[in-house]
Amino acid sequence: MVHKKPGELALAAFFVFLGIVIYTSAASFPERAQTSTALYVRFVGMGMAVLAAIDFVISLRRSSVRIELFTNKTYFFGLVGLMTVYMVLLLLNVGFMISTIPFLVATSLLLGYRKWKVMAVSFVTILLSTYVVFFRLLQVPMP
Repeated sequence: MVHKKPGELALAAFFVFLGIVIYTSAASFPERAQTSTALYVRFVGMGMAVLAAIDFVISLRRSSVRIELFTNKTYFFGLVGLMTVYMVLLLLNVGFMISTIPFLVATSLLLGYRKWKVMAVSFVTILLSTYVVFFRLLQVPMP
């Protein structure tokens, strides 16, 4: 058993640092990439740093909990397997949208979520917002 809080704080702090590094790395991109690729990298870095900082503050306010690592091996290995299949589908150029839909459904079912209306709205929202932000606003081609 381990205490959950120190690990959460360390992980959140690491992602704040990583977000800052990613954000600042865009400054070294060539001039022609500053209005396209560098903008995307800054967006990702800033988003990561802000969300990790929020997680850090929330973790500070929560009390420490003792947890046993890998208490449910089915979830752990099931999720690792799903992520592996998802990654392989993306590498085979099946397409982001086509690969993401079964991944989201399978992950939800594995974790025991069964409210289909909520799942459908969530999945459509995730895919639509990803399409709008990355493909339309940031002009990052989707696989």
